[in-house]
Amino acid sequence: MNDRLFEMLGFAPGELEPRVETFSERFHPDDKEAVVAALEHHLRDGTPYDVELRMQCKSGQWRWIHARGQVVERNDQGEALRMVGTNANIDARKQTEGQLHQAAQVFENTADGVIVADAGHQILAVNPAFTDITGYPEAEIVGASLSVLQVGAGDDDIFRGLHADAGQAKRWRGLVWKRRKGGEPFRAQIVVTRISSDSQDTVKYVIVFSNITRLNRTEEQLDLVKNYDELTGLANRGQFRIRLQQALQRARRNNTRLAVLILDLDRFRVINESLGQGRADQLLVLIASALTHALRPSDALERLGGDEFGLVLEPVENVHHVASIATQLLELCAEPKTVEGATLVITASIGIALYPSDGKSGETLMRHADVALKQGKEQGRQSLQYFESALAHSVEERLRLESGLRRALANEELELYYQPQVHLATHRITGAEALLRWKSEELGRVSPLRFIPIAEELGLIGEIGLWVLNEACEQLATWDVAGLRLPKLAVNLSTLQLEQGDLVGEIQRLLGRTGLDPARLELEVTESLIMRQADRAIASLNALRQLGVRLAVDDFGTGYSSLAYLRRLPLHQLKIDKSFVEDLTRDAHSQAIVRAVIALGGSLDLEVIAEGVETSEQADWLLEAGCELAQGYLFDAALSAGDLAERWLAETTSARE
Repeated sequence: MNDRLFEMLGFAPGELEPRVETFSERFHPDDKEAVVAALEHHLRDGTPYDVELRMQCKSGQWRWIHARGQVVERNDQGEALRMVGTNANIDARKQTEGQLHQAAQVFENTADGVIVADAGHQILAVNPAFTDITGYPEAEIVGASLSVLQVGAGDDDIFRGLHADAGQAKRWRGLVWKRRKGGEPFRAQIVVTRISSDSQDTVKYVIVFSNITRLNRTEEQLDLVKNYDELTGLANRGQFRIRLQQALQRARRNNTRLAVLILDLDRFRVINESLGQGRADQLLVLIASALTHALRPSDALERLGGDEFGLVLEPVENVHHVASIATQLLELCAEPKTVEGATLVITASIGIALYPSDGKSGETLMRHADVALKQGKEQGRQSLQYFESALAHSVEERLRLESGLRRALANEELELYYQPQVHLATHRITGAEALLRWKSEELGRVSPLRFIPIAEELGLIGEIGLWVLNEACEQLATWDVAGLRLPKLAVNLSTLQLEQGDLVGEIQRLLGRTGLDPARLELEVTESLIMRQADRAIASLNALRQLGVRLAVDDFGTGYSSLAYLRRLPLHQLKIDKSFVEDLTRDAHSQAIVRAVIALGGSLDLEVIAEGVETSEQADWLLEAGCELAQGYLFDAALSAGDLAERWLAETTSARE
């Protein structure tokens, strides 16, 4: 055993005992069986001993060894006495074979088509994917020219460029058209690589390609879905913004004017709900077609969504020019249209913003046209409205209020104030009305007259109303613990609270949690609310009365109450609206109404309280007319919980003691 074998395995010469057993321990477990079998065959019948195996080096790595040998001496019985052989390091060859095998597997199994061609562009080999993509079987295409796949001229330029720098590996990547066996063209993404031998005598080309025709079609379809409305075929909102931006660039460059119009169909929801979406969609298609044919080639029409369309008119001469076009569009929409045998008539409204007077950016013009549209719809159907800056300010303020109101509860910006209710003869407090206040971090103090209607429209009044009830009852309980007794506390109920949700259950749980006497909680509902859904209101109010809470009608006299319904309501109190009280000393009609309400309350055995009392003359008149209770600035404004306790409840408690 020479030193080279030790070195091959990373050992110093003589470091391993030169015995077969010592070296066989370093055979890879998976190779031992093959080595033993080859050796046994050779010793027994002289079969050549030639085997490849892995042996472990000193570092622990495995090295491929090619072992060969033969018996050179046997005894008289034919048994082997001496054997001579060699061990060669074949690691590099094994790695190359592995790479070649891997390459062959890739060649055979890749989903991309692969062609190997010579310098003369003759096909030498193809893989199975090539046949799948082109339809040419291997036996038919090998030996043919690459030109059989060519749709038009151009491939020669690719190979000419690849061959320009001899001796350097070069690659070309791009999109080309190729042809299948049946003549059908397809779009291919292709990579061509030139491979040269060391001697530069042999040049081959490896061409890898994939059919992206379907991908291209899919991308085109996605582009249509992304940028165009499927129903009408018009561009959508995203494309409208792009086209508007392009129109603005032209207007700036040419110093011309343009108009942005937003057209919305009036009461389209009624048609959708009554006739079904199918007919409504057909109507939209007819309207889109009519509008398209009425516009100039330079104008742009898009469907922004639903029953809303956007238009860019360019160029325009003046507002009268725009008005003429817009009026024509409204008339087209209003023309009767036949859908599945039914004649449908629908009107539209248009909001208009002009460049540059109403805005210089696309976003601003679209927003201002939308503002104008909303203002026009408030004035009636089939409206044509230009943008006005004062209107925009109003709308923007409304949006800020809506946004702030949605965050008001979470930000703890709402609070309750309490206005005392007094006995006119003694000026002693008989109760208080809880009044909601909002101090916004962004907007400052906001009047209830501004934010309560918005809360009702947004559907927030239910959540806010529940918060008011909880806050009021907890405050009443807090005063009780402090020894400050308020006889009763009035809380306003909204329409939404009375019509939706488990109001009775909520109040019952609230009273149970705070331990309050139900008779100390007075719920106020407006006269118009009761009359709007009288039967339902009566049922809800009866359920509340059964809990023991007091019930009052606020703003009495401002609506159209039916005395028959009023007699059936489980009420405790009527509240005279302040609009009658403020003219009480100088208007005979107000006096007559107030006297009638007081008399009605007496006949129905109901308390009567007047709100908005600001002068002693008003108070004297009311007391003389038989009204014993009142609230208003004459006695005090709405106060914080602390101020009410200090100015009214402490005094009342001391007097009682």
